[in-house]
Amino acid sequence: MAAAGVVGALCATGLAVPAQAKPPVHSEPVVQDLVPAALRTQQLLWEDCEFPDVAEPTRSTLLAVEGLQCATVVVPRDWYHAKDGNTIEVEISKVPAADESRRRGVMLINPGGPGGSGLPWSASMALRSPDVHEVYDTIGFDPRGVGESTELICEYDASAQTQVEFARNYAEGCLRNPLTPFITTRQTTLDMDFIRYLLGEKKLSYVGYSYGTWLGGSYAATFPSKTDRFLLDSATDMTSGTLEETWDLQPGTRDRQMQDMLMPYIARHDDVYGMGDTAMEARRAFEEAGGFDNYINIIIGLNTVINAMYSTELYPQAAAVLSALAEVNAGGVREDFRLPYGTDAVRAVPDYLGQIEEHVKGLDISAEDKAAVLAELDDALQQYVTNADAADGQIDGQIEGQIIDGQILDGQILDGQIMDGQITEGQISEGQITEGQIAEAQLATDAGAFEAIRCQDGQWTTDLETWEAKLEQGFRDAPLTAMFQSVPVCAFWPAQEEGFPELKNKDLPGVLFLQSEFDAATAYEGAERSIRKFTRSKAVVVDNEGSHGLFPYGTECVDQPALTWLLDGELPRSKWNACVGVPLPGEIYTYNVGGTVNKNGKLRGFKMQSESVQEANEMVAELRREAGIPDIPGSEDATVAAALPVR
Repeated sequence: MAAAGVVGALCATGLAVPAQAKPPVHSEPVVQDLVPAALRTQQLLWEDCEFPDVAEPTRSTLLAVEGLQCATVVVPRDWYHAKDGNTIEVEISKVPAADESRRRGVMLINPGGPGGSGLPWSASMALRSPDVHEVYDTIGFDPRGVGESTELICEYDASAQTQVEFARNYAEGCLRNPLTPFITTRQTTLDMDFIRYLLGEKKLSYVGYSYGTWLGGSYAATFPSKTDRFLLDSATDMTSGTLEETWDLQPGTRDRQMQDMLMPYIARHDDVYGMGDTAMEARRAFEEAGGFDNYINIIIGLNTVINAMYSTELYPQAAAVLSALAEVNAGGVREDFRLPYGTDAVRAVPDYLGQIEEHVKGLDISAEDKAAVLAELDDALQQYVTNADAADGQIDGQIEGQIIDGQILDGQILDGQIMDGQITEGQISEGQITEGQIAEAQLATDAGAFEAIRCQDGQWTTDLETWEAKLEQGFRDAPLTAMFQSVPVCAFWPAQEEGFPELKNKDLPGVLFLQSEFDAATAYEGAERSIRKFTRSKAVVVDNEGSHGLFPYGTECVDQPALTWLLDGELPRSKWNACVGVPLPGEIYTYNVGGTVNKNGKLRGFKMQSESVQEANEMVAELRREAGIPDIPGSEDATVAAALPVR
């Protein structure tokens, strides 16, 4: 893709400089000396890969990559007591460099999460970047606790009546698993270095996306002398000692991208979507249909909108669904999502799905986008299984897309947060829902690693009054999705590590950061702090872009600095390097939104709450007041957050 438009390209230019001077001597773990001889001398048995969790046809495409093999690495369960005899397994994959004569080592890849499966990414990176494939053995791996590696399974009491009780039950249940304390980023960085040792390499190169930047940054801070060429794409905040700040920023970043990027796009294409020719008119059309305070809109539209915030290529799909909801559900009832929904709204979903499909079919959008939206609606209908009993007003049966504790099961919202577009928790076994409540006492989740890692890497806030204040602020300042949040599991989970590894900023090795301006998952504000922390690092910032996870981006301005670093070991001269984002789908210009990057890395005019966002917030607040929704529901004689019922 070529970047063109009214903004003009702000490319990373200038002569490159050597990567970095040799880092100062620093005490680092020597992994091969920590383990018993049986682990140190293990021979990796390379076999065919399977990737059982990857859907077709992607799975077949990945498995067809030449040279792809998988192996199992046995590692200590606890690196702090590596010789106690307890071990677990880490599954890795490898695609050898295409040009053996130019091979320069191994590159590990982590797609994020925490808890995301990285095993297929050796093959995925080989396909995504032939330049990288030429010179690197690409290594994918499922981190400890995840997927094909020894997996963390948590059982917990799900009979909670309040959200806080649910969070506490989940934490207590997961902590009963003896594996749980060892599922941390620090332990995984030691696994990574042991993989390096077993592969016979002196150093590691690495590409990490999203949480993968926290993991890669942690490795660099723990093993600076073994850190080769690291690319950290869509960065978490590595300055606060925990992942809490990264998650705290997400509600605001979603509202910001919705109002300042997606809504202007919809308005520019009013001839297609019919929601108004200004961003505020388009937003009002959706909010007057109930916004995401409406159950039907949540079930049908939320996933599509959130997905588009991970990849702006999906904007036409999000616009199509919002257009359909504004038309079909005009005047929709606005209810307080934080409380159980009435049964009328639940029963109405299947009928509305049919009407939404008809509206989408009539839109003048590409056949590909239309097919993708219709497929999502078909999936929603398949997931929505109800058996309404009109006589007593009960709705019994399995509702796989039902709302429970701020989660849309099988639908990408987890504990009010997004995990790289993937569901890691929320796999409900035989879950029966009656009047929005959970009837069964025990549920199993197959992805305890998500909560274990983010909670145990550094201590989260445990004071409920603080969380109550955060929820109140989010409900007011980020009304689009903040109502999905609740007191997190991490509020009841003792950390196992002291946070990001301690190493003086000046001693951190040079790395390259890539960051988009409107990233809704890892906010620019947090990424900027991390870039400044890594004082020898350089950054490429993509202006007027909202996608999460950029490399390879498809423009010379973004990809060339990344490839010059990964292939030639040269970072850009300037600390901050700006590139213009590609035009949005169906457009030939890149429209200037948000701010502009100056030489000091500041986005001039870029705020969490622009004037447009503030105006939209005021509109939503007024519509909520008209619907009788209070700012904070709950009992007067109890902590409000603790009083909110499980949904």
